[in-house]
Amino acid sequence: MLKRAARKKKASIKRLFLIFCAITIVIIGFVVGKTAGPKTWHAILEMKSSYMLLAFVLSSGMIVMNAVIMRLLVKAAAGIKIGFLYSIETIISYYFLSSISPTATGGEPLMIYMLTSKGVPFGKALSVALMRGFLVLLLIVMGAPAVIFFRGELVQNEHLRWFFYLIATVIVMLVMALIYAFYRPRKVGKFIRKIRMRISKCKFLSRYAGSFEKKIDVWIEDFVKCMKNFMRYQKKTVLVVVVLTVLALAMNYLIAYAIIVGLGFYIAPLDVIMIQFVLYFFLYFTPTPGGSGVAEGGSYLMFSAYLPTHILGVFVVLWRFFTAYLWLILGGIFITKSIGLNILEKIPSNIMDGPAQDRI
Repeated sequence: MLKRAARKKKASIKRLFLIFCAITIVIIGFVVGKTAGPKTWHAILEMKSSYMLLAFVLSSGMIVMNAVIMRLLVKAAAGIKIGFLYSIETIISYYFLSSISPTATGGEPLMIYMLTSKGVPFGKALSVALMRGFLVLLLIVMGAPAVIFFRGELVQNEHLRWFFYLIATVIVMLVMALIYAFYRPRKVGKFIRKIRMRISKCKFLSRYAGSFEKKIDVWIEDFVKCMKNFMRYQKKTVLVVVVLTVLALAMNYLIAYAIIVGLGFYIAPLDVIMIQFVLYFFLYFTPTPGGSGVAEGGSYLMFSAYLPTHILGVFVVLWRFFTAYLWLILGGIFITKSIGLNILEKIPSNIMDGPAQDRI
């Protein structure tokens, strides 16, 4: 049974990777095929290598900044210093798994696993993953609606704008629910139990009712304890981490600017950043592995109003390479050679439940 489960887990990882590759190849092929022409090859030959180097430096800086953020959170939560190189390896591995996971958030269990392997208690490792992910998500959820409200003209595609409004409405409701859960966890628990009772009345869903209630209760409990722990005892660390998270996002978003200038065109840096706030908002809530397809197609649609057609395909490929493909490749190599794919098999599917005696 255990061997069969392990093979299933491994097959699942391989399947997600193949889905990611298939979607990416199809969309990239479509975008490049639609935009390539004689001017495209001329633009590639005239490309400024110094700005491509800058894009690589910004991408590497983003990884380093995330490693520093994780080290600070681990030190604050557990009082343990983890090595800088190991932090880099953890972040790269996280990016690999996130790149092939739906909603681009599948790397957290692997991050928790790698932190616990260095002696960080499960509850503390979970709090680090929650805090790190929550801050990034909060900045994007706050930034994207602000861009649409104050600079709506930056998103000129009407279909994208309406799709954004739909997702934003759902996300605002979820954020409000999280805030309410922070202050009234017991009432939220009662609400969840009512949902569970309704689910249990449906024969098809009744077998999932118990596990649904248990997992939601655990997630809310961990989220509330994590936030209270950091806000009460680690306010200075949280402030520093917020600043570093903003810098990490800025580095990531300026990669597109470096590529655009390197291709011989210009868009105001602030406009490039604001466009990507909206783009990454879509990516965080996309069911495809790592936002594949949506990232390529979304960047094509959102930058088509600012870049000539013949250069769009090149821009999309370079942008995705420096923001995703590069770290997907390096993360995959690291996991395969240094850790082994078997580590992904060892991560239990219910890792977020965690041992009850080792919570925050």
